[in-house]
Amino acid sequence: MRVRVVVLILLILAAGCAAKAPKQDMAVMPEPAVGGEVVREEAMKSRGIGFPEFQTTEAEPTAEPQIDRKVIKTAYIKLEVSDFDAAASEVERLAYEAGGYISESNSYVTPSNHRRGTITIRVPESSFGSIIQEIRKLGKVVSYSSSGRDVTEEYIDLEARLRNLRRQEERLLEILDRAESVEDVLEVERELGRVRGEIERLEGRLRYLNNRVEFATITVELLEPEPIAQSLGLRSVISDAVKGLVTVTRALIVAIGYLLPIAAVAAVLFALLRRVRKKR
Repeated sequence: MRVRVVVLILLILAAGCAAKAPKQDMAVMPEPAVGGEVVREEAMKSRGIGFPEFQTTEAEPTAEPQIDRKVIKTAYIKLEVSDFDAAASEVERLAYEAGGYISESNSYVTPSNHRRGTITIRVPESSFGSIIQEIRKLGKVVSYSSSGRDVTEEYIDLEARLRNLRRQEERLLEILDRAESVEDVLEVERELGRVRGEIERLEGRLRYLNNRVEFATITVELLEPEPIAQSLGLRSVISDAVKGLVTVTRALIVAIGYLLPIAAVAAVLFALLRRVRKKR
């Protein structure tokens, strides 16, 4: 019985592999000789037996099946806004009203006390274009980009592999019902566990693709405009100049501290030399 179970498992695996192999060309049947057919036809006509006339018509081309394209849409918008909090609230409102949600949100305050941040929203694919147009109205568009990744081929391949694995699961369950020994049961259950693990992995990947296709991703970066002095870099220039002045002043003070004793000794020696010259 154990040998039969192993053979059945191998046959199931081989059937799964054979499903991916191309079909062999069918054998071509030899056509009857044309001369012989003509002779038989003329002979039967001479005896008053006629052949029905067949009207050949060209076969109409069949329409190709429509494929539901699976496209993952993403967009990035950078906006300059006068009020960060008001713009962020409006982006969130647009997402919720469309039936979407906030995927990620963060913000910070610049050294000039201005707000900046990023909001990532997930919205239904059907509302992708209209929501982008509404977001663009919230401020000055600094930069914008969008993309679409076609995952149709991967999606179809995953579905085909999933159907094949489910067929293998059904056959393994049938074998399990007929297994008699404990060893056979354990071996079938081990193979059944592997197949089910692969099924769960493919189902998870399909769920992920479905979510990415059904809900587009829009990342919105909001920033409040910086003061002119800050944007031109004048503040940093003034700050660097002040730091340089302090550094030079400190160096001068240190240099004077070293030179004062030397100057005092030189003054004393100079005075002594003048006295010696006067006595002469």
